[in-house]
Amino acid sequence: KLPFKVPTEPLTAARLERLEARGLNGFAHYLVPNAALKLKQGFGRLIRSRGDVGAVVLLDPRVVTKRYGAMILEGLPPATRLVGHWADVRGACEEFFARHGIGAETGAVEGGTGR
Repeated sequence: KLPFKVPTEPLTAARLERLEARGLNGFAHYLVPNAALKLKQGFGRLIRSRGDVGAVVLLDPRVVTKRYGAMILEGLPPATRLVGHWADVRGACEEFFARHGIGAETGAVEGGTGR
């Protein structure tokens, strides 16, 4: 799921109202850039040193079906991108981790997340 703020949360709602009063689209000028930043920060938390490897799997179809998805992807660090069925994505992740010597015995959890 993309990390959008809840538009009805009081502080977010006030910011959106202020943007709308200035004639700006709050979704495009606040919610999308904020979600892009949060996602980018998540990448930074995954990779902290040169020796770290990891995979980020975005299961929210909006990243490829909505126009704002391109803006969100633009802000992410360079990475291999694969769009497809879950079986293909999972297989690519398994291959990636196998190449780096990471498997179930080293901390990955079947069907979930491992660290």
